[in-house]
Amino acid sequence: MGGSSIGSDGFEVDKYDTIGDVCERYSGADYILIDIPVGLRNDNGQFRPDGMVRKKLGRKGASIFDVPCRQAVYADDKPHAKALNKEILGKSLSEQSLGFSKAIRQVDGFCGIIRNGRTGCWKATRSLVS
Repeated sequence: MGGSSIGSDGFEVDKYDTIGDVCERYSGADYILIDIPVGLRNDNGQFRPDGMVRKKLGRKGASIFDVPCRQAVYADDKPHAKALNKEILGKSLSEQSLGFSKAIRQVDGFCGIIRNGRTGCWKATRSLVS
């Protein structure tokens, strides 16, 4: 997991093992923005902004992948994750979505925890700034 910081004292980029390590390293930051989906759906009735963002970005929207439901992220293997997602959200998962499952699971578990005075996590993406 990568992390970077931009501040009055310069720019820094590094690699970290966990989201907890990132938050510990940047404990003095006002915000930590994460390029991993935050706020997983448990059912098809819950809202995620991905589809709207895809449309707004036009050609760049292809860089936004379908976010798995929470049950799929915590599944034991890829076939089970695909089956759960299809049952709950009505569509299977791409290999790209499945490839991010470990990081998504880690962030999902972490975001419910108050860490260093923060009460939540915010999603950021390169697609919105590049």
